[in-house]
Formats: sequence, structure tokens, C-alpha cells
Amino acid sequence: MLPDYQNSAKVAADLSNASQQKINAQVAIIRLLSEETFQNLSPDLQALTLKISPDKVANQMPLPIEFVTTLSVILETLLRRSLQALPEKISVPKAEVIERLRRAGLSTDLRTVGDNFYSAACNGAPATLGAYALAYMASLDDAQFERFTANELHDLCFEVASYRGHGNNLALVIADDKLAELRDKTFQAIKFLGG
Repeated sequence: MLPDYQNSAKVAADLSNASQQKINAQVAIIRLLSEETFQNLSPDLQALTLKISPDKVANQMPLPIEFVTTLSVILETLLRRSLQALPEKISVPKAEVIERLRRAGLSTDLRTVGDNFYSAACNGAPATLGAYALAYMASLDDAQFERFTANELHDLCFEVASYRGHGNNLALVIADDKLAELRDKTFQAIKFLGG
């Protein structure tokens, strides 16, 4: 089953339509990311982007909770892999990262990240989206930090994590235009973080 096709009855009846939908999804994503960026994504990230591609119409979109969970997994994966690629573990205390945000006049919403999750993210262990975002910011020099925050990636991580919650709110209601905005910002994060 292709990850971007929601109607299994139509897939069984018309496999060429399913293939065309996958091609349409890839083309839509390449328009946003570039072909090189899309091809450089790992197969798991490519599959996730296909689930939320901009060519989807309302009846093909995942439920809002599935949509924001997909965005969260994409962001978590990108940040975790970036942290794992660092030559050494991060030793900057969480409070220093929060103070850095405050000094720059930026939102400090990520201060709610638990210390244990932040520590786990800094040490390459499983953590939360907010923890990965804070740990990633701790690894940046001033110029990189400015680019990261200018793209509002810290706010995106907090917003996606807030909508996602514990991932069990099946009744989550988010307007389609808000989902599209979050998706487009996530695709910008893919370009920034390099997939």
C-alpha cells in the first residue's frame, strides 16, 4: 500500500491511479523542497512527506492528529540525526539556552521541556521534539542560532508539539489552512536542516 493513498478500495480497483497519486505527491513536494533535497531525504522521511504532500485534497488528508504527529516525527528525526552527527555531546545547561532565547527577544515557550528530556536529547538518547530543538540550539554558534531562530524553527517545534500533545486527541480540530501553514514551515525546516 502506498503511504500517500487513503482509499484502499480505489487502490485495489485502479493501481495506475494510486501510482499517479504518488507521482503527483512527489512533484508537489519537489516544488517546495527541490529535487536534490527530496532525494537526499532518507526513505522514511520521504514516505512521511508523501503522507502530507501539498497536492492532497480534503478527503485525502490524514486526520489532524495524524497530520501533526507526522510533522512532529519529521522534525524530531531531522533534529535527532543532526544531534547524532555532532562530534561530541552537548554540555550546555537548558537554562542557558532559554536565556539565549530571552536575550534575543524570542519566545521562551520551550522552557516547559522537562530537564530529563533535555538531558536525554543532549546525550543522544530518545527524547521529545522540544528537547531536541533546545539541544540543537545549544549546539549552534551565534550565526547559526540567529539563522535558526530567524526561520522561527523553535516556535514551529513548540507549536507542533503543542498540537500533538500525547498523540491521542482524535478529536483534534485544526483548520486546513493552519495545517498547510505548519506543513510549509516544516518543509522549510527540512531545507534548513538539510534532511
